[in-house]
Amino acid sequence: MYETKDSEIFISVGEMTIKELIKRIFDIVIVLVLIIILLPVYLFIFTAIFIEQVITRDFGSFIISEPRISKGRVFKLYKLNMYKEYKRQEYFKNSAEYKKFKTWSYLQKDLSSIRYFGNIMRHTYMDELGQFFNILKGDMSFVGPRPLPDGYELNDKEPRRLLKAGLVGFASNRAKNEGDTLSKQKTDEEYLSIYQKSSSFEILKVDLLVIVDGFRAVLKAKGY
Repeated sequence: MYETKDSEIFISVGEMTIKELIKRIFDIVIVLVLIIILLPVYLFIFTAIFIEQVITRDFGSFIISEPRISKGRVFKLYKLNMYKEYKRQEYFKNSAEYKKFKTWSYLQKDLSSIRYFGNIMRHTYMDELGQFFNILKGDMSFVGPRPLPDGYELNDKEPRRLLKAGLVGFASNRAKNEGDTLSKQKTDEEYLSIYQKSSSFEILKVDLLVIVDGFRAVLKAKGY
C-alpha cells in the first residue's frame, strides 16, 4: 500500500527539473484553456444529471472520487458521476472488489447501474472531465500512464514510479483508438524513454500529438 503525507502532496518549484517545470506550465495552460472552452459542456452535463436525478428521485453527487496512484503517491481521482445513486451505494456496501481496490471501475460493467445520460457520458468519456481539476491541482499531468487503483502490481512498473499519471497516454490512446494513433507509439515504457531522452521542447511536441489522439478517441464515441 502506498502512503503519502500532506506535506508531500505539493512539490516545490525548486525541487522540479526544468523539464518538469515546463511540462507543468504546459499542463496548466492547456487545461485552463480547455476548462474555459468547455464551460458550457460542464453546465450542460450538470444540468442533465440534475434533471435525471429529479425525474428518477435518485439523488447523488455530481462529482465522485476514488484513490488512485500517481508517481507513487495516493490522490483522489475526480470523475463526473454517471451512476444511479442507489446502485452506487449497493456497490459501496456489498462489493468485494470495491473493498479491495476502492474504485468504481468495476461497477460500470453492470450497465443497469448507469443512468440514461450516464451512458452518453460513458461512450464519449465525459465522466473523465473531472480529471481536468486533478491536472490543475498537480495530481496528474495531461500526458502520462493512466492512473490505477492502489493495490495493482502495475503501479510498481518504472513508468508509473517515475512519471505522473496522465489523462491520456500512449497505451490508453492506442486502446481507445483501436491501434490507430498519430504518435505511432504503443506503451508507457516508450513514453518514458522519449521523456528521458528528449528536450523539453520535443516533449511538448509529443504531448500535443498524444492530446490530439485523445480527442480523436472522444470523437469516435466508443468509450468502454
